[in-house]
Amino acid sequence: MGSTSPTTAALSILWDVIKSHTHSWRTACHASPATPRPEPEGVAESGEREGAGYDGSGHARPTREHVPEHRPTVNLLLMAKYPWLEEARMFAEGFGHGDLPDAAYKRAVERVREAMAKGEHGVSFKAEDVLAEVLSFPTARALCIVVDDIWLKKRWTSAEAARCERLMHAEEEDTLRFLISRSPLKACAADVAERRYGEFKMHIADYLSNAKDLLTDPAWKLVNQVVDGGYVYLDRARTVRLLGQAVYRRLLEGLMGARPVDVRPEGLPESFMRAAESIKRIVAKRRPKRRHPSDSDAWPPCMAAILQRVKDGKDVAHVEKFSLAAFMLARGFTVDEVLGLFSGRADFDERTARYQVEHIAGLRGSRTKYLPPSCEKMRSLGMCVDGGVRCAGKIRNPVQYHE
Repeated sequence: MGSTSPTTAALSILWDVIKSHTHSWRTACHASPATPRPEPEGVAESGEREGAGYDGSGHARPTREHVPEHRPTVNLLLMAKYPWLEEARMFAEGFGHGDLPDAAYKRAVERVREAMAKGEHGVSFKAEDVLAEVLSFPTARALCIVVDDIWLKKRWTSAEAARCERLMHAEEEDTLRFLISRSPLKACAADVAERRYGEFKMHIADYLSNAKDLLTDPAWKLVNQVVDGGYVYLDRARTVRLLGQAVYRRLLEGLMGARPVDVRPEGLPESFMRAAESIKRIVAKRRPKRRHPSDSDAWPPCMAAILQRVKDGKDVAHVEKFSLAAFMLARGFTVDEVLGLFSGRADFDERTARYQVEHIAGLRGSRTKYLPPSCEKMRSLGMCVDGGVRCAGKIRNPVQYHE
């Protein structure tokens, strides 16, 4: 390690970061000037808004009273919790590889291994050493880049985003609003008079864009939201969920574009490179097992056809993925085994896929466990094979099939 005391270097760099970020802070809705968004078609009419809290009386709205804004202090603790903040990035960039304390390297390896072992339930937060917690994040990211495995990158990113999401649930509103303002999520606090609809709001177009991976759950569909004046109103829990999704996408985009050559080996300790080699070996063991049906398994022709296309890497429609996942879960496959089947596809996104499969399994949302579409529905969708002539007996759903 370098001769500079990590603590002294940390204090000096932190002071420089704080001085460089004394600009004003505003939430997305209150920033100015900005080009106003057009009112979405069908939302402006009073009749369309009555069900969303608008009385349709035509009375003028009262003057809006904004919720007071108080910018939180960006200190080591906040950066340790949310290392994707710009301040945390600048702080970490002030350290060379040789300046990092041993605890940062050790914690980085620990973060990656926690992500591999537990996925979204992985990476913990260790407040007893916030310096190591801040510096271990970019170091763990570098480990993922050096290992250069798509599954690992997505697994680690998902775990880190879930970690941030868990921490955000416990934050004061001022801190949460600050985090939103620093994220890709275009949301802000609702005005005082609007708070009967929800604590936060975002434009319909932004909601649909940010919630696109959650729309398989009816609770997230636009028709089930409180909408007024072109904005979707959200409670705190839903806002945090969308913020977690936004953080995940930002982290993943940056990580997927990085290559091993982007990590310069100069100054990296041998322990780091040994850890990278160790993680490469662990990755092969930690991948979800791809359990395919054996010859003795009785699969209906429609599901066998979808399964084969998945294995061949061919295009599979969303309704086909849903049907196959629901069928496998009904036949006793676990969530991880279903994910393992799809994990080799180029378009696989573990965080999104896990949410969707757990929803189908009845582990999220309404807790309803879904079955695949009925045989009648499969025929109408063009998914039935040979008109069902290969299915013995009269069955109404693929799960009833037995050879």
